[in-house]
Amino acid sequence: MKTPRLMLALSCIVLALLTFDGNAQEPRTIEPYFAESEIAAEHTAELRQAQEGRMLVLAGEDIAFSLDNGINVQFSNGSGRRLLISRGTGYRAFTYPAWSLDGESIAFAAQRNDSRMVDLVVANADGSNPTVILVLNDGYFNSMIQSISWSWDHQFIMFNYAFDDSQLNSYFLVCTIRRNGQNYTYVQDFLRNYSQYEPLTASQRYAYISTGTAFDANTRLRVSNLNGTNDVVWFTFQGAIAGLTHVAWKNANSIYTVIRNWSAYPNREVLLRIDKTTGGSTYTVIVQSDPGGSLWSPTLSPDRTKIYNAEIVNNTSTMWLTTLGANGLPVSVVAKGIGFFPNWRQRIPPPNSTPEDGPGIPKSLVLEQNYPNPFNPSTTIGFQVPERAHVALRVYDMLGKEIATLVDEDMSPGRHAVDWNAAGMSSGVYLCVLHSGARVSSRRMLLLK
Repeated sequence: MKTPRLMLALSCIVLALLTFDGNAQEPRTIEPYFAESEIAAEHTAELRQAQEGRMLVLAGEDIAFSLDNGINVQFSNGSGRRLLISRGTGYRAFTYPAWSLDGESIAFAAQRNDSRMVDLVVANADGSNPTVILVLNDGYFNSMIQSISWSWDHQFIMFNYAFDDSQLNSYFLVCTIRRNGQNYTYVQDFLRNYSQYEPLTASQRYAYISTGTAFDANTRLRVSNLNGTNDVVWFTFQGAIAGLTHVAWKNANSIYTVIRNWSAYPNREVLLRIDKTTGGSTYTVIVQSDPGGSLWSPTLSPDRTKIYNAEIVNNTSTMWLTTLGANGLPVSVVAKGIGFFPNWRQRIPPPNSTPEDGPGIPKSLVLEQNYPNPFNPSTTIGFQVPERAHVALRVYDMLGKEIATLVDEDMSPGRHAVDWNAAGMSSGVYLCVLHSGARVSSRRMLLLK
């Protein structure tokens, strides 16, 4: 996998269209078998028989990935890899592992030997207690679960379900599962593809790909509310059916995605960063595949300065670690071993409260501890606003000098998050202060370089 030449790593403006795609509106209901069903219980028993004693995931074992023998974990530098969950008998592949955002659970797709059947499995972080929470078998020949992600409050799991009918027509659904303790219920689905929750805010948004059709060859990166409303186009790729695949949020205004069939990079796939602007969107080329290769599953480090992704060339999948500079462009791209579908563990603390239907209105002004902390050089600061009000969020050094103003505007009620990049600052303790009216809240942050 290669980084692009500098002259090709430029941004161009793409005006966002605010119209719905026809294939993105109509839901198609599927009927999964839930955890309490007999078939899911049988699959769970079979899965647990393949498990042996597991130790806790060690500090630094932050990358989960797939290999033929099951779900594995390794340190982010690529060392110390080991098997976490064995697939045993009855299954031919485990794919798309996804840590919950608090890092305490892991979900993955378990493809049965019968290709018409696929399980969605949730286990503890140490690989123990794997539970089949639903079984899907709507496909006539094939059923596949792809692109699993968790909501910021850890109460919802979103995934893509791909299946076919007897005429070999393919369907791609975005499906949502609600978690309540150890119980799961099916919520809804939409005809969409390659989705991911926005991980760091309470806006209830997710990004997804709207693929091209015979009637409209354009492919679009879109952002929508959980219920399918307020659907907005972020980026349109002209003239290629299935031109975009995979999404990974950087922050509220930036998303990484993979593009294929691009005339600027013939016979390659390219990882882009899409930045939402007032006038539309810009794109920036990050890395490109080798000739004939395909890029899969970009996943970001907690401080958003590194990206893991897989590249498949000649049926071999290599995981790559890309380190980004202060300008957002890669400064190094290093191979980190064979593996599929990497997912970086985040360990984001859960919110103070979880309303009935997901993220709601907080009861008071809350400044959350930044994450990660200590950090170098970037960190995310979350805060909760109980009503519409003017909010200011500033950073000070320990002498009381103002270092940065991160927020100074009227804000709607709910949870918000901003990133602070301290690349030009010295190591030490900094004070983050949240003001709204007469209310003030502060947190200490530790920058270690």
